[in-house]
Amino acid sequence: MQAKLDTAYQEKAHDKGEIADLQAKLDIANQEKAQSTGDIADLQTQLDAANQEKAALQAKLEAAKQAQAGGTAELVDLQAQLMAAEQAKESRAAELTSLQAQLDEAGQQQELA
Repeated sequence: MQAKLDTAYQEKAHDKGEIADLQAKLDIANQEKAQSTGDIADLQTQLDAANQEKAALQAKLEAAKQAQAGGTAELVDLQAQLMAAEQAKESRAAELTSLQAQLDEAGQQQELA
C-alpha cells in the first residue's frame, strides 16, 4: 500500500512538474503574443506615418502643378501684352512717319510760299 501511495505521490509530483512546464510555455507564448501585438502596432504606426507623408507629397505635387499652370497662364498673358505693345509701337511708328511726312510737306510748302 505504501508503494502505491509513494507511486501516487511521485505521479502527482510529476504532474505538477508538467503543469509548471506547461504554465511556463503558456507564459512564453503570451509574451510572444504581446510582442507580436506590439510589433503590429508599431508597423501600423509606421504605415500611418508613411500614408501621411504620401498625402503631404501629393498635396505638394498638386500645388506645384497648379503653380506651373498659373505660371504658364501668366506667361501666355505676358506674351499677349508684349504682342499688343509691339503692335502699339508699330502703330505709333506709322503715325510718326505720317506726321513726319506731313511736317516735311508743310515745310516744303512754306519754302515755296
